[in-house]
Amino acid sequence: MICAENAENIAITGHGIINGNGHLWRPVKEFKMTARQWKELLGKSPYVLESKEGGIWFPARNMFDTAITGEIYPGDYDTFEEALAAASPHYDFYRPVMVSLRHCRNVLIEDVTLQDSPAWNVHPYFCEHLTVRGVRIINPAYAQNGDGIDVESCRYVHIHHSEFQTGDDGICLKSGKDREARKLLKPCEDVYIHDCKVGMSHGGFVIGSEMSRGVRNVLVKDCTFIDSDVGIRFKSAMGRGGVVEDIYLENILMIGIKKESLTMTMNYVLNTVSGDHPVVQSTDPEDIPTFRNIELKNCICRDEDAYYVIQPMSGYPETIQGIRIIDCQLGVRK
Repeated sequence: MICAENAENIAITGHGIINGNGHLWRPVKEFKMTARQWKELLGKSPYVLESKEGGIWFPARNMFDTAITGEIYPGDYDTFEEALAAASPHYDFYRPVMVSLRHCRNVLIEDVTLQDSPAWNVHPYFCEHLTVRGVRIINPAYAQNGDGIDVESCRYVHIHHSEFQTGDDGICLKSGKDREARKLLKPCEDVYIHDCKVGMSHGGFVIGSEMSRGVRNVLVKDCTFIDSDVGIRFKSAMGRGGVVEDIYLENILMIGIKKESLTMTMNYVLNTVSGDHPVVQSTDPEDIPTFRNIELKNCICRDEDAYYVIQPMSGYPETIQGIRIIDCQLGVRK
């Protein structure tokens, strides 16, 4: 909806609101809503796909048909025109992000409120010198793929004094998906995040699951995560490859965490329609991701029922190494 490519010295500033009307685009899972909200949705559109988690509502017939056939992503094509032709019948299914910044340099997003995005709110990738400060990013709790900010393969990033309430991951670092991404050799690196608040999210601070080019040199400090499913979340899977390393989290307060205070897992691959987690088989060492040299210091979770999970890939204990937890209260699995 708002995009820039190969631009320099650009900004989105001011105290106004940018509203993406995401409710006209997003599917909604029944279990994320109240009975009254769900009934209101059915009055707007009758298209519901049954899944293991209950109904998934779609705002339009062609989105629903695409979900049923499973023809979500175009396959391998020789030209862009061929790929576009294959994707066009499923146009409405491909929800746009609200702010897309591609190959940009010297970018400022300041003071603005961004809300109700069709998919991710802010997606900078291959950008350098990005500053986000004093920003409010808001989506309803049931917003599917309504991430706050997904910083992908960027360098020199400063995010601070901002608030995120998204229903999905709040502050997320990524670096491309699977083998195709690894060809570009562009990690997400040199990121400083501080004095931010994240509420009602899947994860307060998240790395992955797209991390094939690597994520490194990250400092997150003095942040608060409230009413999130997971406080601090590292996720990847066989096939992604890449290395997440030199990550430091300090002075993190977590309150109202519904599940885990911290998760590091190597089995995250989600089918967006069925909810299944297919297992990828590979013998290529480059397909095996790694988390290493990660330090948590003075990270406190106030919830007695929360716990932490550090789970290397089955059969590959070296996929998670060098984890240091210092002066933290993260709970334990009961």
